[in-house]
Amino acid sequence: MLSDFCNTANAIAATTKKSEKERLLADYFVSLDDASLERAAVFFSGSPFPRKDQRAAGVGGATLSDALVEVTGRSADEVWSAWSQYGDAGDTAAALFPADPSRSVTLSEVGETFELLAATTGAIDKKSLLVGLLQKLDREGVRYLRELLSAAPASIRFTSQTEVRDAAHVDELFDAARARANEGLVVKAPDSVYTPGRRGKSWLKYKKALATLDCVVTAAEYGHGKRRSVLSDVTFAVRRDGELVNIGKAYSGLTDAEIETLTKHFQATTTSRHGPVHLVEPTIVLDIAFDRIQESARHKSGYALRFPRIAHLRADKTVDQISTIDEVRRIYEGQLKRERQE
Repeated sequence: MLSDFCNTANAIAATTKKSEKERLLADYFVSLDDASLERAAVFFSGSPFPRKDQRAAGVGGATLSDALVEVTGRSADEVWSAWSQYGDAGDTAAALFPADPSRSVTLSEVGETFELLAATTGAIDKKSLLVGLLQKLDREGVRYLRELLSAAPASIRFTSQTEVRDAAHVDELFDAARARANEGLVVKAPDSVYTPGRRGKSWLKYKKALATLDCVVTAAEYGHGKRRSVLSDVTFAVRRDGELVNIGKAYSGLTDAEIETLTKHFQATTTSRHGPVHLVEPTIVLDIAFDRIQESARHKSGYALRFPRIAHLRADKTVDQISTIDEVRRIYEGQLKRERQE
């Protein structure tokens, strides 16, 4: 049952001892039949599907919010009113449900719902599937469901290693990395080792912005940790003919004071709300730096920016003066041309 999975996951999270974590996991795995064991192993990896499987459930924040509204009978504002208390979508949603382990489903039911979500294209149909599952879950089940739904497909690949001769060689390696469609380099001291959770100077990221675009903010979302009470994560758009089309999302580059000021502005100019996400009037223009442009079906623009960050606030520009999709296309095509030449 999903309740047993949740109990085991909570127990593992509660201990710092590796041997105890291994014992808890082994005891749980031994209790499962083959079908449930396969599902549990995948879910403990933090994903709804095996790593080699590139499917995604395709459930966004708006769809989840609409499903929660239908199941709980509360408004969207009521559903997400506790966001500033928890700073986490899973915890905020879970608080709406009873702590009743008898409300549970099998791991197979959860896995089959994920498969149906991945095969379903319409937001209404996805919401219907989610509602059916949420109605059977308790607080812990909802929390872990949200974590699994937010996972993205991932894979592990080995990289090449080259000893650096000088600064010019670093730039040469960087250009070669860009030609391979990589964002940049990781420069490491030869005798260093990977230390989880630590950022020293033995491993350094080396990246350069490809270009910048003037974009307008169309949505703002509450952040996490110390930023859970401010609208620090912004979605932005460029212009295509007479409409605005989203092209990315950024959450770094502004000072705390700027974020505080923008939060008040976004709250005052909110046109609708979906959970922690505020759709806002398009008035704030940002200069966005990025490392690469790629085609994407996720955004209406058809493109996405890799590693976008806010370079500057552009108080001197209006929404009528932002970058256009033609500018995006020119940068993208120029990027492809350089890569082919390399």
